[in-house]
Amino acid sequence: MAVTRADVARRAGVSPAVVSYVVNGGPRSVSATTRSRVEEAIATLDYRPNAVASALRGGTTKSVGLLLPGLVNPYFTELAHEVERELFVRGNTLSIGMTDDDPVRERAYIRSFVSRRFDGLLVVSPRGVGAVTESQLGSTPVVLLDPSAEQPGCSSVHVNHTEGTARATEHLQGHGHTSIGVVAGPPATQVTDQRIAGWRRQQQSAGLEHGFDLLAHADFSSWGGLTAARNLLGHHGRRDSRDRRPPTALVVSSDVQAMGVLEACRTLGLAVPGDVALVSFDGTDAGRYAQPSLTSLRQPIRDIASTAVTHLLQRVASADTPVRHTTLTGHLRIGGSCGCAPGPG
Repeated sequence: MAVTRADVARRAGVSPAVVSYVVNGGPRSVSATTRSRVEEAIATLDYRPNAVASALRGGTTKSVGLLLPGLVNPYFTELAHEVERELFVRGNTLSIGMTDDDPVRERAYIRSFVSRRFDGLLVVSPRGVGAVTESQLGSTPVVLLDPSAEQPGCSSVHVNHTEGTARATEHLQGHGHTSIGVVAGPPATQVTDQRIAGWRRQQQSAGLEHGFDLLAHADFSSWGGLTAARNLLGHHGRRDSRDRRPPTALVVSSDVQAMGVLEACRTLGLAVPGDVALVSFDGTDAGRYAQPSLTSLRQPIRDIASTAVTHLLQRVASADTPVRHTTLTGHLRIGGSCGCAPGPG
């Protein structure tokens, strides 16, 4: 027979309500002596609270769901690690759903997490939770990470992509580059549009608007970066069919794309940074071990995770907590791909 809360209460000499206060951290305080007795009884009897039953009684499951496009992109791997760490130290567990940017999979995961009484959801998706009806979410709080747009009832955390890409472009300009192209993300997403806007803004500020056709969209993958780079650099040193000279430098929208760009340069016989300089976006640890190491606008992954978890748990604790929208900034991590001597990070 499973050990019950009443069994723990009898062994500790307290009421079942006091056991609940200890297990759930409230709502009433428990003296240190009583708490010690209850914890000893829990350990002795190997009591394991039923999280779903607790949620049905109005408690919490201490479980959070995280939806990601996948873990092939090292940025998402690092983000998931930091989210898990933040939740664990606050007494919560994490379940991850990988959606492949498929709205059908997103809806299925959200329905599953909500039906299992997860306390809240963290969602990384170009669609946010737009495809999910309010009735499906019920009262489950949601925090969007890098949302395509703010959504009613959902808090959000994102990085200032426009400013970050402008800084990356400015860094390449500082190396004397005037023909700077961009390997962008998939079209018609807010993150892609913001990063392109930062590149254009900085080029305009330097009077270099003539290079705005040096742009190629690609999936956030190594293959996407490789094909985009071949499109932009395939006629290096001479004009292409559009009477366009290839860029001498590229702003790349993610480190995972930059890995493909490096491979494209290798197969085209182009040296990095001698023939083509690169600055990417994300600043993942994987970029440090590329050849050459990537200069990259590092997203503050730990701050993103901490802020998102804080927003979510505050709403879990009190449904009256207002939604919050937080914008963070990154910093440039210097590697060898731009022409600088690699820095310590």
